[in-house]
Amino acid sequence: MRQTAAALALALLAGFGALAPSSVPAVAAAGFGPKVVLIVGATHSVTPTYRADADAVYAEAMKYTPNVVKVYSPNATWAAVKAAVAGA
Repeated sequence: MRQTAAALALALLAGFGALAPSSVPAVAAAGFGPKVVLIVGATHSVTPTYRADADAVYAEAMKYTPNVVKVYSPNATWAAVKAAVAGA
């Protein structure tokens, strides 16, 4: 299940890159690119596993855009998540 979720996240990231409009000005395209936000909430004993999976997705996402934000438990509060996804 976790591998499927990670593969889906990577596929979505690649899909967004392929669907990006070509009319975006070069300055804007060079600025930040698509924004990726990885959120890991508290899930008892598997939280470290989900963090490791998200770290792998983070490393892959960084190949496509520098605009990648991680919000992991215990800091994955509503306020922190809301701020992280702003502009995504």
